[in-house]
Amino acid sequence: LESAFHAEPRVRHGTSMGRAFEQEAQLQVQALCGHGTLGALLGGLLGGTLLLCWLRPAVRARLPRYVDAELRHVTTRAQLDACITRGRAGCQPLLPRGWTGDRRTGGVGIVRVLQFNTLARGLSAGPLAPTPFRPTLKSDFGGFDEVEAPEAVLDWGTRRWSVLAEILRQEPDLISLQEVDHFADFFQPALVAAGYDSLFQPVSAPGPGERYGYYTDGVALAWRRDRFAIARVNAARSAAAGRASLVLTLAPHLKGSRPIVLAGVHLAAKAGQGKKDLRAA
Repeated sequence: LESAFHAEPRVRHGTSMGRAFEQEAQLQVQALCGHGTLGALLGGLLGGTLLLCWLRPAVRARLPRYVDAELRHVTTRAQLDACITRGRAGCQPLLPRGWTGDRRTGGVGIVRVLQFNTLARGLSAGPLAPTPFRPTLKSDFGGFDEVEAPEAVLDWGTRRWSVLAEILRQEPDLISLQEVDHFADFFQPALVAAGYDSLFQPVSAPGPGERYGYYTDGVALAWRRDRFAIARVNAARSAAAGRASLVLTLAPHLKGSRPIVLAGVHLAAKAGQGKKDLRAA
């Protein structure tokens, strides 16, 4: 077997997971590879945590290799907020959003969970946007070309900061993200500075955005490190048709609290039996 992990650049910081597991976490559970056509179940103890992975044919996910230049020296929430302010300069204010039945102040045992489909850069870029790889198809804003001024609204250089600002202003305890194709270079270092630990699982390569010359997308889970510590990676799976899933068990720091299972998955959209079968799988 080849290595079950494909190393990415270190994204500094010590966390509550401990040094040994932090290194593995920052490799991301990704690019699972093997030889032949038979799948196998791999269990490995890394930093005291059991990782269960499905081995697949050796098709590498295309993932960013360098931390975003704006985040390379960002280590605190204040520095991150300054980056967001600069990145959103000239943008409209974020739309007001409310939480239904929010009881955040009702007790220390309340947990706020946020789910967000970030709309992958590779599935929303315009035909003139530069790409990290040679495309085989011409991008067309992912079909969102009827949006007013899509070249500005969907521009990743600005939109990434708005997405991050929206996530962080909700002050979630647990985060589930889909269509993430800039995890190691953007979301992970930003979340670290904001006080979160996180893991990422890419879809089966080639991902849907790769045809347009972009990175493989996937799902990401994050948790506030002052409230939770990771206890176990239950499953990390790259599924067919550009889908992925990640399931974690988290141990709350609050004494007497029971473990929480956090799962993230990107389901197939649209109607039809074929899509229904994909969701069921």
